[in-house]
Amino acid sequence: MKRNYWLCKTFLLITIGLYPVATTAFANTDELSVTSIQQQKSIQVSGTVEDNNGVPLPGVNIMVKGTTNGTITDENGKFRLTVPAGSNLVITYIGYTTQEVKAKQNLKVTLMENNELLSEVIVTGVARGTSREKLSFSVEKVQKTALKEVTGTSVATTLSGKMPGIKVLPTTGNPNDEPIIQLRGAISFASTDQPLIIVDGIVTGGSLKDINMEDVENIEVIKGAAAASFYGAKAAAGVVSITTKRGSSLENGQVDVTFKSEVGASWIGFVPERTTAHGHVVDGNGNITSAIENDGIWDNKYDMSHDAYDDFFVPRLFSSNTFGLTGRSKSGDINYYASIQNTKNPGIVRLLKGVNRTSFRANMDAKLSDKLMLSTSNMYVRSHSDNRNISFDDIFYADPNADFTADNIDGTPYKINPNVVSTRNNANPLYTFANSRAEGNSNRFLGAYALRYQPFEWLSLNANYSIDFSHSQSYSLRPKGSLKVSSPDGTDRELGSISTSSSNDFKHNLEAGALFTKKFNDFNTSLKLQYLYEDDKYEYVYGGGSRLAVSGMDNISLELADPTTLDINSYGRRIVSNSYTAVFQGDYKDTYMIDALVRRDGASVIGDDNMWNTYYRISSAWNIAKTFDIPHIDILKPRISYGTAGILPAYGAKYETYSMSAGSLYGASQMGNAKLKAALSQELEVGLDVRFMKRFDLALTYSHKRNTDLPYVMAVSGITGFSYQNINLGEFFVQSYEATLNANLIQKKTMSWDVTLTWDKMHQKVGELGRPNFTSGNLYINSNETYGKLFGTKFATSLDEVRTHKDIKPGQTAEDVFTINNYGYVVRKDRVGTTEEAHMYVLDEKGNSKKVYLGNMNPDFNMNMTNTLTWKNLTFYFTMSWQQGGLLFNNTKMYMSFAGRNAKLWDQSEKPWVQRKSYNYTNQHPTESFMEEATFLKMREMALNYRFTRNQLASIGLDFLKGVKVGVIGRNLFTLTNFSGPDPETRTIEGGVLNGIETPKYPSDIRTVTGTISIDF
Repeated sequence: MKRNYWLCKTFLLITIGLYPVATTAFANTDELSVTSIQQQKSIQVSGTVEDNNGVPLPGVNIMVKGTTNGTITDENGKFRLTVPAGSNLVITYIGYTTQEVKAKQNLKVTLMENNELLSEVIVTGVARGTSREKLSFSVEKVQKTALKEVTGTSVATTLSGKMPGIKVLPTTGNPNDEPIIQLRGAISFASTDQPLIIVDGIVTGGSLKDINMEDVENIEVIKGAAAASFYGAKAAAGVVSITTKRGSSLENGQVDVTFKSEVGASWIGFVPERTTAHGHVVDGNGNITSAIENDGIWDNKYDMSHDAYDDFFVPRLFSSNTFGLTGRSKSGDINYYASIQNTKNPGIVRLLKGVNRTSFRANMDAKLSDKLMLSTSNMYVRSHSDNRNISFDDIFYADPNADFTADNIDGTPYKINPNVVSTRNNANPLYTFANSRAEGNSNRFLGAYALRYQPFEWLSLNANYSIDFSHSQSYSLRPKGSLKVSSPDGTDRELGSISTSSSNDFKHNLEAGALFTKKFNDFNTSLKLQYLYEDDKYEYVYGGGSRLAVSGMDNISLELADPTTLDINSYGRRIVSNSYTAVFQGDYKDTYMIDALVRRDGASVIGDDNMWNTYYRISSAWNIAKTFDIPHIDILKPRISYGTAGILPAYGAKYETYSMSAGSLYGASQMGNAKLKAALSQELEVGLDVRFMKRFDLALTYSHKRNTDLPYVMAVSGITGFSYQNINLGEFFVQSYEATLNANLIQKKTMSWDVTLTWDKMHQKVGELGRPNFTSGNLYINSNETYGKLFGTKFATSLDEVRTHKDIKPGQTAEDVFTINNYGYVVRKDRVGTTEEAHMYVLDEKGNSKKVYLGNMNPDFNMNMTNTLTWKNLTFYFTMSWQQGGLLFNNTKMYMSFAGRNAKLWDQSEKPWVQRKSYNYTNQHPTESFMEEATFLKMREMALNYRFTRNQLASIGLDFLKGVKVGVIGRNLFTLTNFSGPDPETRTIEGGVLNGIETPKYPSDIRTVTGTISIDF
């Protein structure tokens, strides 16, 4: 105990340097007192409390029912208590189901984990921590089992498949990149806005990938304005709130030390199928030439003894090691958590190093007096990233048997152009990697400091200050003297280029608030008043140049570049926001709930005429099961809420801007807009929460969201002297249907089985646009029509679709000129079976190719299942996702088709001769050929873990260990789909919009299998 005392004290001094306060706080070291009850007859009761795996539980509350007489279990789960004869004991522990047992000698109590969805406490978007049972709007929470059995590689991947109404869409598989998080569908037809991120109460502006998932205690998600009103003008896209560990649940005097290591391999799960045939002339020596055969048929086989994919995509080692310290002082006045983690993720591409990230965390809560509490949260992250990149279509365009590892003429590795057939004249990507540098270093500090003063039982005052600071540096080098594709013998070489950049982002917030809580008979009330000041300052400097003076890979100074090629520029911004919030929560007998909120926001990025906006929420719920006794129904709670939230304009959108060159203005660019508004999201949400048979929790939610005054960049008349202006226009609707079923199918001493099913369906619609209809790629955005419609060209399969063709001369009909070929497509009669045979396109009334409706990019529905099966000390866990429907434009397939590489469209080698088609037939590319249904069934996570208990370890002489867990974890193990691209979940942002397109980038279908061990001391 003495050691724990000094450890706590040292931690406090290091964290905040308050020795006088610390000594006062540590002075109280009294043991927990046990109130005795005088009875005529008493008995001595003793026993042990364990979890369902037989692990002793320390700090469990043991109370004599109806009294204040009680105790807690020691570090071995044991307790002893004197009680009146015939008493009942009530046994409670956070995260476990409360039990009531008859008091007797040698009790052995097994507590079961409480997996009831509606018992969770929610802290996001509410006046104070509130159980979901008493919540009048929906807030999702990642279950503890998911965090415990498979620690996610990032917050975003942890959210995938865990709740309805959320999509985590990767844009690439690069370890440096982050996916798009979409809550309850899109926000706008003109932008892709991300949720507000909060870490330990800090409204952050940084990256989610910096968060060490081993530090995370829980994650809560708000999906719509009905709940996000608490966060005002930034929260229309939803909120992801992360709470990290603090050691508050430990027993007084307890210290836990944990080491966890996870090591395994990552590899590419899917590569697009290439044709292994070509249509080029083969000479007498068996060499492929650049000439195409007269028949133009791709039926000559490549020698596939070498596969180009194997040169490029290789299995790589993934590792993550974490050391954690959690403790609570003997007096219980201080609790803390500290950790250090290093993660190395090189990805799956040869020569690239990916990312190496090290994070440190130190959290602490200290009771400075009976009325004053101090809390701190501190995180520091340092990342080193390999930013080298190439156009991945160079891989898919390449000859399928190209040797990327062959030597150049000068003996250097990675032949500059290993292709024979491909007309793609870009450099071998491996040569580019080996002969370039592109690195980034970032440092980020996240700190939160809070004081809470409670002068009265009904009043709590708080003051919080938080910092989110990041500093990043990057540089890139293409050295002088590297080879050119056009000159593989080295007679003409690259002159070289260099660039470097640096940025600082300093965001700090100041919050002050008061919480009033009062119970009036059976009416519980809470009122929270809050003021928040936010200040975000960003600075960026860039410099680049070419024609380097010297060669070599270590030249990282701009002074080596030709001064006439230098490009130096900088950028800066500052955004200041103020907000005032009042939120009221009340309930009567835990049966009737009401919530009301109003928030006033002002932000410097909004036009001067509309800088302040008001947001609000009103919600209520009724637990019918507390009013009426309904057999087998524990909770039956209908709820309804209505709320508003906002979307801030981009920085600088309200200002006039001008172009500058060599220090002089030479033209106007952006017209200012003093009337620019924050977009408004209004949402009605209704739902029903049901708990029945004490084993099942069901949550049903419907929401209707209307977003208006959406940010949009509009071209303006040249008469104004400007090119464009940021304005507000249009409206966008989203209807969401969501369901969650949490089922405790088996709950026995040695076995438990829990299953969670989620389902959601979205319908999105554009309202009044306020401008003419427009397109974004193949996505048509029309007033008062369903959002997500994809249009494009299509091959004709009926003669009626070509009756306006220009080849039909006067006096002829379509039947005279065209026919249906052996593949069911319309072709010219006189060209069937010749090298000139070609498809006909569906035509409009003027004889031009017609853009026809091909389908909708949004899925019909999404469904997820999480399964946890525990038998004794063994746990099997998995998360699986099913998306039904939704069209996705396969850009990888299109690029490969343009290059004669797509197997389905080009390879004729396995077909009967009468079915083989020539170059003119296969080299046609309507939009429809690349639109594919993105239905999939994906195994997101799977784990098999075994826990060795303290007793088991003691039996083999390892009694100094509290527990050991070993396991195997698989991530993204398989995807069942008919989509022929790398990953049906991958999306591309074009013009700020997700428009139903996949693009050949770093593949995101990456499989990972690791072994893990966690040791508790």
